[in-house]
Amino acid sequence: MTPIDRLLRAVTRRAVDRGILSPRSVGYRHVPGLSGDELEACVTMLEPQRAVTCALPLGCDDIDALPADRGRYERAFREVPELSVGARRVLRFDDVRLLVHRDEYGDDFHAFVDGMDRLLPVPGTTFTDAHAALLRRDARREPLGPVAWAATHSTRNHYMWLMTHLPRALLARRLGLADRLRFPAASLLSDAKRATLDLLDLNGALHVPEGDGVFPVEHLTVFDVDAFDPELLDELRSALTGPPVSTGEWLLISRERCHYRRLVDEAALLEAFPKLRAVRLEECSLEEQIRLLSGADVVVGAHGAGFANLLFCGPGTHVVEIQDPEDPNPHFYMLAAVLGLHYQRLVAGVDPREAPHFRDLHLGCEALEEAIRRLEAVGVRGGEVSAG
Repeated sequence: MTPIDRLLRAVTRRAVDRGILSPRSVGYRHVPGLSGDELEACVTMLEPQRAVTCALPLGCDDIDALPADRGRYERAFREVPELSVGARRVLRFDDVRLLVHRDEYGDDFHAFVDGMDRLLPVPGTTFTDAHAALLRRDARREPLGPVAWAATHSTRNHYMWLMTHLPRALLARRLGLADRLRFPAASLLSDAKRATLDLLDLNGALHVPEGDGVFPVEHLTVFDVDAFDPELLDELRSALTGPPVSTGEWLLISRERCHYRRLVDEAALLEAFPKLRAVRLEECSLEEQIRLLSGADVVVGAHGAGFANLLFCGPGTHVVEIQDPEDPNPHFYMLAAVLGLHYQRLVAGVDPREAPHFRDLHLGCEALEEAIRRLEAVGVRGGEVSAG
């Protein structure tokens, strides 16, 4: 983009924001948002922002020893022990249009605009050039009536489904809005995702019809909640698993068949610690995933989407997460902490020539043996343990 192009874009944005030009007149290349007062009038506060005290990881006695750099994430490890949980809110809007575009990779992207062509602040939605093109050609589809929108982004992603979509759906049910629930297109949901809706008695929820378009929505209800809201996650765990019962199992979540971030010494660790059993959760049904994780006493593995299944673990389960030293993602520490699980972070060896987050990991038996000694000192759900 040339300097002149950047200047023209800035002038256009300012003119639209001030009401001098309409979004339609500039081809929807810029869509303004609501003012602060307008947004506030649409919000109902259910629970204000609050502080939650979380346990330090096992083996860590000083909060200052935790990574302080947020990197690509919204929080850092050091922020978790004194966790700030965002407000739980409901937003309501009238006379809305839902914009849907499916990209070349098969993912749907959503945005909402009101009758005055203003962008609505719906979590997980992004207004794109493809959405602007839909508005320019008035690609209107069938009306959807009143909608309670529980989706955020990445509907096909297992972690995002469990941690963002389902808590919002649960809140919709709690507020008596289950009959208004609309999820993204049904083709985006795997059998496992549909099974979670069955367990929540939401299998009658509707989906947005397949294909790109602009869908009129009479009334829109949106749920704005923190992904690590302890109350909602605990309620969701209970709804999905029932009372967890220890089976005494020690599980190693295998990434052997993944394309990146594999634990290269997985076989050596399994041989050294026969108590551990490798599981490939991507090959398990939802019922089997819940059975395995809700019964496990110890869960070990390299950082990855399989750790989203910690949601099924019972209080007191031990979690040992193996991480890239330059990619300190605190999400599963937060999940474990707010659900009452014991958490340990082990830093792996890596090839410094390769990119963080994607490179393979090497742990070593000594590091895992030390982690096991720490969890033995605390005790596990199923009683006494040994390292094999």
